[in-house]
Amino acid sequence: MKIALIRREYITHIDGVNRFIALLAEGLAKLGHTPLIVSWCYKDIAHNELEWWFKEVHGLDSFIPIYTLKAKPCEGDPRLRIAWDWWIEGSRLLHKEDVDAAIVK
Repeated sequence: MKIALIRREYITHIDGVNRFIALLAEGLAKLGHTPLIVSWCYKDIAHNELEWWFKEVHGLDSFIPIYTLKAKPCEGDPRLRIAWDWWIEGSRLLHKEDVDAAIVK
């Protein structure tokens, strides 16, 4: 199964939520699933380095594909903007990637 692990805010936060997502993604991959991580945005790192950064920070064995709704780094915590972007852009991305299941954290 292709399973999307969704982080509603920043994928570059160093916190328990991203640690949980990293370990879950790695476990799902070992079970034969195809995990991908979908986040609203990122900051303090280049977009093309997200997968490498995530692997190194969380000590993963393999790279997990990371998709973000925003193509450029974001700042702040604009709750209304985050909700709107997920409603409008999130479903399109999941449909485009042909995801079988989604886990929202």
